[in-house]
Amino acid sequence: MTSAMATASTANAAARIGSAAGAYSGGDKAVFAVPTASDTVLYLFTSDGDDATVSAGELAELAVLTGTSATSLADYGL
Repeated sequence: MTSAMATASTANAAARIGSAAGAYSGGDKAVFAVPTASDTVLYLFTSDGDDATVSAGELAELAVLTGTSATSLADYGL
């Protein structure tokens, strides 16, 4: 992602995440890290259908990394 959400919300996060390159299967899970200007919010995604779309209703906030506006895969041990 190249720009931050204006404010943290599942709707704004879904808009920033966009769609996957391929379809998720129903029940698939992923964690997304989405930045704001000052924090990074971790969202749990649980697919509710067989499509590539990430919608607000499929996201649940897991944690806010306060004061951390940017992260990398290495920060998550990946």
